[in-house]
Amino acid sequence: MPIFPQMQQDNEEKIRRNEEAISMPFQDKSNQELIKWQLDISVILTDIENRLSGKEKVWNPKLKDFQYKPYRPALLNEEGIARIMTLLRSAITPNLILSYFEKEEANTVIIDITLTTLDMLYMKWEDWGVQRADLTTIRSIVENGVKITIFRSLEGKTMEYLRNTAKQVTTFVDAPTRQQPGFLRKLGGLFRW
Repeated sequence: MPIFPQMQQDNEEKIRRNEEAISMPFQDKSNQELIKWQLDISVILTDIENRLSGKEKVWNPKLKDFQYKPYRPALLNEEGIARIMTLLRSAITPNLILSYFEKEEANTVIIDITLTTLDMLYMKWEDWGVQRADLTTIRSIVENGVKITIFRSLEGKTMEYLRNTAKQVTTFVDAPTRQQPGFLRKLGGLFRW
């Protein structure tokens, strides 16, 4: 039987609360949502698809959100948009974002995806209703969307960010603070005992 049962009980309670505090971030819904948001590529893909369809993102003050509105004719027909988006959905994935690319490797991936898109456009531009004057615009829309995505993986930045987010640990001290004597208290806690 312990000499100080209340003291042992208090220590066990402190240990239990400390263990809960340490494990809290892994159960925290906000961290899980942040990780899902970081890996979500649908916003980029939706933006590319809407821009190819001739829509532009504009602020809607009534909804207090952005909304896509038509501002010009589509750059290519539905079949063309579907084929390009199929290519991009196969290339732009969460695994791409979680990769570790040096700048040269990242540029190679960007060029590869852009050239594959251009090859498809070259072979099907008439079938897809593409105007020659719009080819540069289509290439630019695709290339910029791929750049935005691939640069998130540059030198493992996204992976490192997510790793650090998951490592955040919340702790607390369950001990009363000591009042410092005399003039030391006035120094604002520079001297702790």
